[in-house]
Amino acid sequence: MELHAHECLTLSLGSCEFPGICHNWADGKRRRLEDCLGEVLIACEQIAASVKQERISRTEAEVRRKEEEKRRMEEQMRKAEYERKAKAVKELASAWQESTLLRDFSEELQVIAAKADLPEEKKQEILKMVEWSLRDADYVNPLTDLNWTIEQFKDRYWY
Repeated sequence: MELHAHECLTLSLGSCEFPGICHNWADGKRRRLEDCLGEVLIACEQIAASVKQERISRTEAEVRRKEEEKRRMEEQMRKAEYERKAKAVKELASAWQESTLLRDFSEELQVIAAKADLPEEKKQEILKMVEWSLRDADYVNPLTDLNWTIEQFKDRYWY
């Protein structure tokens, strides 16, 4: 190889995968490239070790990221499960409250109708309404048939 005075020989070591890891040597006024060969060999070992460590670090970071993502997803699932259960209990409590209100209303209507000065025919109509309201109170009350209540809500909320 023939070199002219203005030409400079350069040697570069680096990693395409990790661009931040690189070394360069060049012929210069004070030192020629062939005088750097020992340094180049040491740099090869250092770059290989740096690349290996960078791969390990990235792998560990990816494992940590995946573990954190898994933990976050599990937390979201626990929160969603809690919210589903809370919603189920609130719906049950609301239905129970409605049945209690219907039962109280029916009983009060029966007491007032008995005291009221109404024709017997009207009192019978009120008693029919009372009977229907009590059946409806039992129907909407989730505590009337616990097996039904469990079946209605377990597939939707508990599992």
